[in-house]
Amino acid sequence: MGTLDSQTITAANTATITARELCELVDRCPSFFTLHRGELPQPQLVHQGVGRPAHHYSLQELADFALSHTSHLSDAECRLRCAIASLAKREQP
Repeated sequence: MGTLDSQTITAANTATITARELCELVDRCPSFFTLHRGELPQPQLVHQGVGRPAHHYSLQELADFALSHTSHLSDAECRLRCAIASLAKREQP
């Protein structure tokens, strides 16, 4: 069994979302996050007490990331972009 590195944290001491939950939330496959890992916040290993640690994203880091990419948009523009993206994704074969 390997040693956990310094980026390993416990789920109890931070607000995080698993990579799987994030995929479901944004309706993307895991490969999307693999392809864009250089643009996204660094995931952390979280040990949940049983089994291997899983990759989690800090909710604060994701919020900061989203804000840094949308702060120039109004609330209405953000909602419109999300709606259009959702429709476009549904129309793809």
